[in-house]
Amino acid sequence: MYVKHIILTALFFLCLALLPAPPVGAAEVVETGTCGETAQWFMYNDGTMVIRGTGEIGTSERLVRASKEDVKKIVVEGGITSIAAGTFYECSAGEVILPYSLTNIGSGAFRCSKITELSMPDSVVSVGGGAFASCDYLEKVRLSQNLKILSVGIFEYSDAIQELIIPDGVEKICKDALSKMRFLKKLVIGRGVRSMDKSYMDAVSLREIQNHSSLDFRLKEFEIETNLVKWSVDGVRTDVVGAGKTAFGKGKKYKIVYKYMKGVTCLGKRPSKYEYGFAAKMPAAKKKGHVFFGWNWNEKRFAKSTTWIESLDYVPEGAKDKGAIVVMPRFVKVSIKKKSKNRITITTDASETRCILDGIGVRYSTEPTMRNCKKIQKYLSGKPKGYKKKFTIKAKKGKTYYIQFTLYDDKYVNNENDSNDWCWSKSKVYKMG
Repeated sequence: MYVKHIILTALFFLCLALLPAPPVGAAEVVETGTCGETAQWFMYNDGTMVIRGTGEIGTSERLVRASKEDVKKIVVEGGITSIAAGTFYECSAGEVILPYSLTNIGSGAFRCSKITELSMPDSVVSVGGGAFASCDYLEKVRLSQNLKILSVGIFEYSDAIQELIIPDGVEKICKDALSKMRFLKKLVIGRGVRSMDKSYMDAVSLREIQNHSSLDFRLKEFEIETNLVKWSVDGVRTDVVGAGKTAFGKGKKYKIVYKYMKGVTCLGKRPSKYEYGFAAKMPAAKKKGHVFFGWNWNEKRFAKSTTWIESLDYVPEGAKDKGAIVVMPRFVKVSIKKKSKNRITITTDASETRCILDGIGVRYSTEPTMRNCKKIQKYLSGKPKGYKKKFTIKAKKGKTYYIQFTLYDDKYVNNENDSNDWCWSKSKVYKMG
């Protein structure tokens, strides 16, 4: 017995010696918690969240809070079979890895999350409504080959998806499953589809539809543009993609005319044409004593009005008529002066933005990253004099200040907003003597 004990002890320590040592600088667990009866989550200091266990991942207040903060990647390990509704709502992770043990994804499970790519394992047989809706950063999607139903609003408002291949195993496309997929370029409908409910696709960039099903795919029933995009099957114009057919679309093209360019220098090539549904790559621009805020645009026959639009993603109503797109730079005139040893005065004139504005903002910080910045926001009136505003910054001697500007529409003029684009003036650093 004594000899046996010695042998077993020796074998135990030998096994320990053979285990690989943890890598230098390996991530460490900083927080953990439960997420279901038999599942647990672990948050690592490198931004990775790992979920281990069996059965369903359930929601919990701590899990929701942790997944919204600094999570970069979520790894769901084998053994997990289901993700409950709303589990990763507004999750900040860009990458999600799902296991082959997973069979169900609940309604709204990843709604409003920041995932960029979805690779759904073939073990998944059901996905709840709106599971991946309003995912603004989701570009690539691979669906399970064993999915039977494309649920209600599954990808609604996830307009960054560029290609969607519906597997042959899918039999039903539910209402609004494809709604508001604005920049989808290619749609492939699988052979197994037997039923298709309507969706308001609003897919302005859609240019190819492959219909492998036994049903006709009627473009107007899915609110797909047929006037500004000419669709054809086998070279014949149509608004119906028949069973087993492929349709290609060609968008209407417009000439771009530039106005109010005196004293303006473009920092790149200016596009001369624009195709409906595809954003024109507009260059940055500069003008002495001004801050650049992008471009306004409108149709030739709407030249007396302007639109609060920053990119040429689409054209205004009435674009069925012939005409050019008129483009104008949006500038704010800025003057910054040191009034005293502890005061900086900023004068702005937004009349050259040539669009309807509700407010202008200034923020400043002693750090170039704008950390711990302070903001000053002011409303603008519709009159020309109302577009001129003065800001005063209380500064400290010996400090360097970094200053940025932004424009607001009404719903964003508040102290909580920080999602606007903030722009530097040419001389962004001001050192107090």
